[in-house]
Formats: sequence, C-alpha cells, structure tokens
Amino acid sequence: MHCERTSMPNTFVACTDTASQFKAKDKKTHTCNFFGQVFRNPNRRELLHLVKKSLHSLQVSFFDGNTCEELQELYATAENSSSHDLLILFLLLLNVDRNLKHTVLCFEVEAHAVKLERFLTDLKEDLVVQFFIDDNWSKQFFISACEECWVLA
Repeated sequence: MHCERTSMPNTFVACTDTASQFKAKDKKTHTCNFFGQVFRNPNRRELLHLVKKSLHSLQVSFFDGNTCEELQELYATAENSSSHDLLILFLLLLNVDRNLKHTVLCFEVEAHAVKLERFLTDLKEDLVVQFFIDDNWSKQFFISACEECWVLA
C-alpha cells in the first residue's frame, strides 16, 4: 500500500527570508558551528531526534498526517541506523524538509547564515543529485563531500 500524495509543498527558503528569519531569532538558541559538530562528532541521539521530527513533518506535509509503509520503513531504519547512516538520512531529509531547514537555521550561529544558505543550495543542486546518480559515490564519500562543501561555503 502506498501513501496517497497531496500537492508538493515548497521546501525552498529564499535567501532573503532565511537571513531575516535568522536575525529575528533569540541568540541564546544558537549552537556554535552546528554543522562542524555534526560532521566531526555526530551525536546519534540528537540526530535520531531531528530525523524523527523531520519524518513526522514530511508525513504531515506530504501525506496529510497519514502513515504508509515507506514512512514506517524510514522510521524503523532511523531507529536501527548507525550514527554514520543516520547522518546520511539527516542530510537527505535536510534537502527536502522545510521544517528541518528552519530547525537547523535556529541551531546555527548567526554569522553562518549566508554559509548555511550556500550549503543548502549546494546540497540540493549538486550533492544529493550526485549521490543518487553516480555509483562511485559511496556513503562515506557523500558525507565527506557534504563536509567539504560546508567548510568551503
């Protein structure tokens, strides 16, 4: 049984919207270099929480809150994944879930707002696409490419 699809929500947050939302946030909620911490030492418990929250967000946005076999499989995969695989799932969800993007925006320091916008653009337009179409891209290579992209953004 497949989920019934509804209209596709917009997951892109425009640069000007992102920058203005970022400046409006309480500075006490920002973590110093969120992505630096995620790539260097992924915390499985925190990643699992973010992934589950994102899956729920997609369930509400795309499937009117209904569940389906594919979503249940993703929940189960997340529960049983290593930190490494959970990081990959997090990055893939970050590409499509507007709420996860907003959450990450709230975690990252204000000085990295433009950097985050650049990273999300590269993630969407290059990294995820290459990961799915190029058989030479291993999971570890994808993570390394994302980390390099974050550093250079």
